[in-house]
Amino acid sequence: MLIAHTFKEKGYLLRFQRLLFELMYQLYHNFSVPLTSENDEKDTKIISA
Repeated sequence: MLIAHTFKEKGYLLRFQRLLFELMYQLYHNFSVPLTSENDEKDTKIISA
């Protein structure tokens, strides 16, 4: 990302945004946790308490 900002070539903002969205995708894809009914029940108990 620093490279895209340092050189400021034509379209650097587009490249920076592409890298940012790629990072967000990788974080979502690699670190997301699927929700289960157990998690929903725990959240409901906490909210209703």
